Amino acid sequence: MKIIYKLAFFILIISTTNLFGISSYPDWFLFPENYPNTIVGYSYGNYSAIIDAERNYCVYSNCIANGTLYRFQNYDKKNSEYFYYFSSDSLKNVNNQLYIVSSFLTNVINNEYIKLFSKDKIKSITPKFVNLKNSLMPEWVKKKPFFYDKNYYYGVGEYQSRANENDAWKTAEEQAIFAIMTNLAINFYSVNILNVNENGDNYEQATAIKVKYKFDNIQIQKRWVDLNKHYYYVLIKIKKSDVYSPFMN
Repeated sequence: MKIIYKLAFFILIISTTNLFGISSYPDWFLFPENYPNTIVGYSYGNYSAIIDAERNYCVYSNCIANGTLYRFQNYDKKNSEYFYYFSSDSLKNVNNQLYIVSSFLTNVINNEYIKLFSKDKIKSITPKFVNLKNSLMPEWVKKKPFFYDKNYYYGVGEYQSRANENDAWKTAEEQAIFAIMTNLAINFYSVNILNVNENGDNYEQATAIKVKYKFDNIQIQKRWVDLNKHYYYVLIKIKKSDVYSPFMN
């Protein structure tokens, strides 16, 4: 009877943790700008954190973003076909060259982690955990999705999720980069599509946003999560001289 009770109690703890999410994060994750020469990797699906970190390292160092985002009005449906390209040589150069510095568990059931890596052999970091339970919305979140100053462009990525923690942060990072792209220069197309069926003919409007950029040195600055509404936010910055698009004037 005791064994059954302990097992049930353990399941309850896991379920509660998974339901309400994480409230405390290491400072290196919330304030990556304070930890230069490091890169975060997420474990998700069949990918390990080190594989994700190696790819992130290549994308953030030097990449080409190219593709199209489609939106179908009548069905409120989106279809994204844009990708980040980087050289195979850059991936070879970083393969097995990243050293784990710190990590924390985000999903007990799926055994998912967020890990911090460095290309330098530095000692492990003892993180200071920051509780966001009663934290106020940072000023940079209020500037979403895009702003700039004399030297930098800034993008604020936003994503709401009550499910997978790692996926939420990854998506918010991507949205931050996309915010810069769509606010600087895009090619925009709109077409009407005729749908013919037995109930009659109707037109559907489809829009397409074409993006094409070359980025160098993408820098993740800060992260924050609204624990009540389950919104995840990521702030990135890119030096103006490190951004190029043929669509920019």
